[in-house]
Amino acid sequence: MFDIFKSMIKEEWRMHSSLFGHSGFALFPVFIFLFTFFVSLVLPVFREIVSDAGVALGMHYFFLLVGGMVGAFGLMGREFMNRRFGQASLIAYSSRTLPVSERVIFLNFLVKDIVYYFILYVLPFIAGFALAVKLVLPSAAESFKIPLLTLTLSLSFMIGLSVVFFLSTVYAHSGKAVIAGLLLAFHALLFASGNFNEEVLYALPGLAFYLTPSETRQLLASVFLI
Repeated sequence: MFDIFKSMIKEEWRMHSSLFGHSGFALFPVFIFLFTFFVSLVLPVFREIVSDAGVALGMHYFFLLVGGMVGAFGLMGREFMNRRFGQASLIAYSSRTLPVSERVIFLNFLVKDIVYYFILYVLPFIAGFALAVKLVLPSAAESFKIPLLTLTLSLSFMIGLSVVFFLSTVYAHSGKAVIAGLLLAFHALLFASGNFNEEVLYALPGLAFYLTPSETRQLLASVFLI
């Protein structure tokens, strides 16, 4: 099983480096670090306009979106690679040729995406943000709870990834009608309950756990992810 995971990591790296160049793609985490660092230097000014909770909301939904985009790219990777380089065969689609079940391959694929993009996106972002906060807001550094922020941003990323995988599974087995029905039912429940307002945005499990840490919220976030 670990051999499949390692092969998928190598495959992901080769796929991206063939698109962006080896050195260019290797420097991508550095670019994220520097970009986040320089943007975060204006945080003292930004805090006069937006609360710390608002800053946290933006970061968590950004990584929710990133997780969804990564999941979509992973699921459409074979078609994209075929269009870019001609016929391509990815490990994630090799369950019929490898003596391994689809479940094992999918589990490795999911773990690969989490580990790979955590190193590529989440860690550089957190490092740049944490360094900027220490420089421009040393007295407020503890209020941003960087270790907890690392955990909850990772959770938001994984939720975005998992939601896309879930919807793709539903689509593969049931088609567009069921997905449309699920989305409509979700919005109908929000309107019926009268909770379709700004507070709903703060109900994102990772964000809610970051703002008010508790064992209950941690459990709910884990259950939602599973």
